[in-house]
Amino acid sequence: TDFDNKVLPIGELPVAQIIDVDLVSPNKPFVNTEQPFQIRCQLANLSHSVLGPLELGISSDGGSLFDSTLVLQSVGAEDTINVYFDITASHEPNGAEIFQVCIRSTDIAQLPPVDNVALATVQRPDNLELSYSLLGVDKGLVGQGEDFSLTVELGNLGDAAVSDGTFSLTTGGVDFGTEDTITGTITAGSNVTFVFRAPSFDTTGTFVFSLVDVPIDLNTNAPAIVRNTSFVLTIRVESLEADLLVEPVMSSSNLVLTGRDEELFRLDLTNRGASDIAGIRLDQITLTFRSGTGSALNVESIIDPIVSGFYEDGRLLSATMLDDNRLIATFADFVIEPSQVRSIAFVAKFEESLPSLFRLDLERHHVSAVFTEGPHEGQTVEISSSVVGERLISQVYAVKGGTLQESFVIEENPFNPELSSVRFSYEVGQLSAVEFRVFTLTGEEVYAKDLPAGSSGARVGENEIPWDGRNNAGRIVRNGIYIASIKVVRTGEYARMKVAVVK
Repeated sequence: TDFDNKVLPIGELPVAQIIDVDLVSPNKPFVNTEQPFQIRCQLANLSHSVLGPLELGISSDGGSLFDSTLVLQSVGAEDTINVYFDITASHEPNGAEIFQVCIRSTDIAQLPPVDNVALATVQRPDNLELSYSLLGVDKGLVGQGEDFSLTVELGNLGDAAVSDGTFSLTTGGVDFGTEDTITGTITAGSNVTFVFRAPSFDTTGTFVFSLVDVPIDLNTNAPAIVRNTSFVLTIRVESLEADLLVEPVMSSSNLVLTGRDEELFRLDLTNRGASDIAGIRLDQITLTFRSGTGSALNVESIIDPIVSGFYEDGRLLSATMLDDNRLIATFADFVIEPSQVRSIAFVAKFEESLPSLFRLDLERHHVSAVFTEGPHEGQTVEISSSVVGERLISQVYAVKGGTLQESFVIEENPFNPELSSVRFSYEVGQLSAVEFRVFTLTGEEVYAKDLPAGSSGARVGENEIPWDGRNNAGRIVRNGIYIASIKVVRTGEYARMKVAVVK
């Protein structure tokens, strides 16, 4: 071949190679959504001459934004340079977004890349929230000398990691068993707990918690987003001591009538707590019944449990359960507020057939109540009473029947007229005058009293008449046995009994 004496220059073919591709961010491979960052590409010119212009391209399998093409005007001979692509992370999180860089120029030779891929983890930005909880405090109130705790949590509602922050906690100058100012570090996603003891006197403390140094978002090296950097608490210290004062009030008569509803006693209940969160809920009262001889008495045989129980203003408060010789009254939502007094009456509906005598007992430990709220919620309340001893009530009741003779009973026999009068009780079936007489055993009249129809002692139903042990002349009778009689004038019904006078 004849080149006609022309000179043809012979040179090497330009060769380029991608050496490395990497993510450029403060906390690679982690970036926040919509965070600007860079992809660095390390490019080598393997030839002895300058390359250029050279076109590089970048792509990803995610939603981040970038210019896909970058043109280099020249790369020095045998030179290695770093080229940067500007990226804006996707607005949606992505656990693994893959970026790939390639040489798009076709007029140069290129060797296979050593590493041309970078990985980015796109996260939701940090979103910190300061919160707290109190244990042992209710409505800002804690009892004197009682322990309580404050737990502070720095929650992170985002994905980005943050550095630790520092805090300051002050207690307003009140001695709660710690220094007045407490400092330390707090980690997002964890909590810090402080334990305090209230002083033994009434006071108020103002707790102020503040983030002194806000945590740093590690993905951006910027301060983290914190909804609130401080909070203030007011803690009142008061005496939460309270007890339930139970004062029994017995009915005027210990005589009961078969087949009737009888109010046997009342309980005056006083909440002696002063704090507004010292409410007391009455839980249960258990009554014990025994026969006149002291043996256990089956309550089911003498009382109707459906209507028997504790009443307030005519409303049945309790549910009644019978267990052998015990009547158990339970209360659903009977609350005595602080300093409040409530009175409840025990009303029993008696069966037609009863023993002549029975005894009712109420022990102090058979009254149970609990606190309704506050640090002591659900705890047992102490039961107090002016009654000395464990037994609040121990009362013997005499039973009378429905007829005049069956219902004619005496409260105390024998009796001492120098100490007190005696009361006779009886039932009158219809409106009528009533004659009351007292005789000696030989039939001599000692005392007489006529009661007009409708007057006290001569009304339809249960009646009582007292006798002070004096005769018609007003003098106290001698010791001995006497006959007391009652007569319903309209029907002629007549009843009598022996009564003993012992001075």
